[in-house]
Amino acid sequence: MVERSTDRVAIITGASRGIGAGLVDAFRTSGYRVIANSRTIGDSPDPEIRVVAGDIADPATAQRLVEVAVRAFGRIDTLVNNAGVDAGAASVGLEADAAWWPARNSGERCIRRSVLRAEVAR
Repeated sequence: MVERSTDRVAIITGASRGIGAGLVDAFRTSGYRVIANSRTIGDSPDPEIRVVAGDIADPATAQRLVEVAVRAFGRIDTLVNNAGVDAGAASVGLEADAAWWPARNSGERCIRRSVLRAEVAR
């Protein structure tokens, strides 16, 4: 049984569709407040979800995610880095390694660094 939380906050990247959108729903069902990110994400009618559009491989986007989380909810408890290029990248001529590298490596590093800095400051 999943414990229900009413004060926990999760940042979820790659949250606009597929697994990421499912994670947003699952965390909300569990009572988490969510900061949802994707390059192409629309607004949410849920007052416990804050949306931050942008490429997670950009350090400024990672910093905005953390700032929104702390300003809106005062904390960050969970980080789910789900952002990345989908398997269809090969069908448009992108090499899998080259396509995944920026979002997975640089993006993951940027968001982890931003979250850790915020937590140390808190």
